Formats: sequence, C-alpha cells, structure tokens
Amino acid sequence: MTQDKEITKRLGGRPTNQQAAELTTRIVALATRLFLDKGYAATGMEEIAGIAGVAKRSLYSRFPTKEDLFRTVVQSYSKATLGLLDGRKGSGPLDERLVAGCLQVLDIALAPDVIAMDRLSSSESVRFPEVAQTIAAAKHEGLAFFTTILRDHPDAAGKTEDVFHQGARRLWDVAIAPEIRASVLAPRPEGVTAIVRSEVKKSVRFFLEGYRSAV
Repeated sequence: MTQDKEITKRLGGRPTNQQAAELTTRIVALATRLFLDKGYAATGMEEIAGIAGVAKRSLYSRFPTKEDLFRTVVQSYSKATLGLLDGRKGSGPLDERLVAGCLQVLDIALAPDVIAMDRLSSSESVRFPEVAQTIAAAKHEGLAFFTTILRDHPDAAGKTEDVFHQGARRLWDVAIAPEIRASVLAPRPEGVTAIVRSEVKKSVRFFLEGYRSAV
C-alpha cells in the first residue's frame, strides 16, 4: 500500500495539510538522493514514486513534471545549507572570528552531498538557467553571514554599511570560492582538511590587511 493511501486509510478520509506537507517533504528528500546518486537524466518520476511509496497521480499532483521537482530539490537544498548560518554567534578577535566563520561555511559547502549538488546543478545549467539564481541565493546567505560578523565586531567602528558588504564579498572571493571551485572541478579529500584550514588562515590575514584600512 502506498504512503498516501495508508494516510488516507488511517484518517478515514483525506490527509491533513500537515500530513500532506510531510509527504511532500519526504518526496523531495528521496528525489534529492536519487538525483545526486544517479543524475537528472537517469532518474525517472515512476522510480521516485515507487521509492517514496506514493501513487504516480499523487506525485504528479504535487510536481507536474520532473523539471518542477528538480527545481524544488535545488531550492530546498540551498535553503538547508548556508541558510542555517548565524553570524551573531561567537566572540573574540576579528581574525579568529573570520577564520572560524570561513571554516563553518566550508564545513557546509565542502560536504560531499553539497559538492555533488553543485556539480549536478552546473551540469544542468543549460536546461535550468534559473538554477544559477538559486545557487546565487545560497551564496547570498554566506555573504550575509560574513557581513554580520564584520558589522557586529568592535573593529567596525567608523566603517560604513557598504564597507561591510564589500568586505564580505572580498572575503568570500579569497577564502571560500577557491576551495569550493577546486572541490567541484576535481576529486580531492572530503571536507575541511588541515590544508584547507591553513589556506583559510592565510586568506583571512590577506583580507584583513586591506579591510582594516577601509573607511
């Protein structure tokens, strides 16, 4: 018996909005795993319905096409990664806070599944040009995280909001983007390695030489 029929049978009628939402979340999670493991082209809606335990009719009522489901998968994945960062937490010297922040971002961004999603999104960018906007939105969360760290630190005295935003972008460009790019383009040890930590510390020192003189 499929998942949606089981819910209906238990309730003696249609599932509640909460249960319908939970089933949709389950479908998206299982579809994410299939897309990551098999790729977009090799994953079919019938297979997704079977593994999720839902009738094809129920699946298509939520996602009329595989394209619609894939867009939802990418959007959900982006929100569940860098969207969880909180730059208001932490204390200490600015260099230490920025190093810790960079490592926190990279701990998320360099996770195997996140790198796999980046590769999958890149490979499907022609078919789904709007996916690039979703990836950009995830990056925006990272930039907001760094902006908050820079703004809330005592070293922020005398600096403008524009300096904080520009600083966040430059820090991303020197400390985050190269590590993500290297992991997406070629196989390398997973996660935040000792080498990555060393490079982040160097990048933060380089960034602060310019940032502390900015007004």
